[in-house]
Amino acid sequence: MSDIAYTDGAAQSGSKATTQAFRAHIISAPDLALEALSQANARGSATVFQSALWCQAWYANFCTMPGDAPLVIEVCDERTGALAAMLPLRRTIRDGLATITFLDQDLCDINAPILGPAAPTDTTGAKAFFAAVLRALPKADLLDLRKLAGQIEGRVNPLSLLPGTGRSALSSHALDLGDSFETWHADLDRRFRKELERSWRVFTREPDAHFVRAHDTATALKLFRALELQQAERMREVGAPFLLNEPAPAQFYRDMIRGGIESGETIITALISGDEVIAALMGFRRGETYLMVRISNAGSEWSNCSPGRLIIHRTMMALHAEGVRKVDFSIGEYAYKRRFGIGTEPMFELVRPLGLKGVPSALHAAARRWLAERPELELRLRKLLGRPMRVSGSEMDHFKRPEEPEAAEPAEKPERAKAA
Repeated sequence: MSDIAYTDGAAQSGSKATTQAFRAHIISAPDLALEALSQANARGSATVFQSALWCQAWYANFCTMPGDAPLVIEVCDERTGALAAMLPLRRTIRDGLATITFLDQDLCDINAPILGPAAPTDTTGAKAFFAAVLRALPKADLLDLRKLAGQIEGRVNPLSLLPGTGRSALSSHALDLGDSFETWHADLDRRFRKELERSWRVFTREPDAHFVRAHDTATALKLFRALELQQAERMREVGAPFLLNEPAPAQFYRDMIRGGIESGETIITALISGDEVIAALMGFRRGETYLMVRISNAGSEWSNCSPGRLIIHRTMMALHAEGVRKVDFSIGEYAYKRRFGIGTEPMFELVRPLGLKGVPSALHAAARRWLAERPELELRLRKLLGRPMRVSGSEMDHFKRPEEPEAAEPAEKPERAKAA
């Protein structure tokens, strides 16, 4: 097992008052790496995308190509041995370019290290921290760290403090429900609040219409299959490619269900009418935070009860009763998120060449980021080049969470033609 000293922040205050020094090393044995990640998650600060379950499922399904390798780096305070951070990464080779990244593959919405008590909180400390990471990295051409969180459970991400780190075009979106769900609900825009209430009345007039949360793996897998089919159908309707039903992503999500439903880490909820799944939602929980990752609904025949918004609202209500206080709507700029009263949290990216072969990719990332900060110029260039505008947020985010169109206020008596 990794030799990590876990102490509280107060115990580290003396060392943080002086210039910090760090040492970093790779935990190469898979079982020891997963044990270290589990310990760091339990005692440190992280997002749902760095859990031991996520890392294990991700490595098993996406670290399978020739040249791919898991890369778990532990960084500790050189003086005290206290954990500064754990970085779950991978090294991959594509078209001769060796790249080190977080565990993404367009499935992860927020990348971050797992912070220990000795994580640096200023630029000087962050530089020393990063220097230790660079010394530990294996040979590669490019370090590509995107979708970086600025804050991790209220603590600063040291990677966001580095001079070479820039603002991402993406933002994360979360809201604080507070201790009273009723108070939060009452504070919503009056029209939106009334729409939600009417939607529930319209929906529950259907035969055996109800909200369900899966507490066992078999039920969760059944609901997830309906979610997959609905999302695939929606993407066919809009003519967009859909990658999440391919073998590796499909198996990854099932591994997250099998490993996380009964522990409460993975959450599947749905709106059911009779035997039909009207809407389904998949998310992950860490402590008081719930983050949504995939949502679907049965289509236009149910639009009179706005099932997408309704499943989100009912899921938040159910999880608030279980102790959830923060709901993260994740990346993607969609109108329905704003109606729920979300905040906006900046994200960052650090793309750095580690060798000459990585320079073109790093320059391209810098140019793309510069252009994203000037949307009018980007629009003109895309028109000139005949290229469509990028999907708001990330393209895969659009595939995972296709925006539900703004619906008219639902009628009190549903009048819809069911498919034969």
